[in-house]
Amino acid sequence: MNISDLQYKDISRDLINLMLFENIEYSDTNSDMGIVMGSYSAVKYRVPRAVALYNKGLVKNFIFSGGKMLIDSGIYEEADIMKDFAIESGLPSSNIYTAYNSHSTFESLKNAFDLLKSIEFFTPKNITLITTSFHMKRCLLLVDKIFSKDINIIPCPVNDSFTTKENWYKTPAGYERAIGEIFGIIDYANKGYINNFNITL
Repeated sequence: MNISDLQYKDISRDLINLMLFENIEYSDTNSDMGIVMGSYSAVKYRVPRAVALYNKGLVKNFIFSGGKMLIDSGIYEEADIMKDFAIESGLPSSNIYTAYNSHSTFESLKNAFDLLKSIEFFTPKNITLITTSFHMKRCLLLVDKIFSKDINIIPCPVNDSFTTKENWYKTPAGYERAIGEIFGIIDYANKGYINNFNITL
């Protein structure tokens, strides 16, 4: 069955584990740039991983990419919030690039790639992609369609507190987020944002 034809009745726990969590393990690898995907909880899970990679000497430069975030005190850019947190955590501002104006995962990665292409005298061979574990597979599928085939993408998944392979099905919030991510993949396949692919039920 093509992923674009998948229905709610077809989705099982095993299928979710396969589609979201298989083959996304990370091992320490040097890369030319890290891309950190924005979200409301990015400073809690994703940005600390970026800072840790910098401190290990594995990744020197980062792109923080996101949209706008509404919080109590107003509307802010996710990229700026991530940048400020990273600087406070010891990452030099000169090593940070920011991509703005995204309204979706697709736009976030496209904007990051457009920014990459605009950096003078910089041709990355390896890029580390940092996002939460449940979100990684959709990002990798997008990268396969958007980014140059000359760039090797290194997935660096970060676990949040309730949407990991071990616990997503244990709470309503985790279940809803995992199911939503599956339908995000289906939607992107139907829109042509990712390559359609076959899945065995």
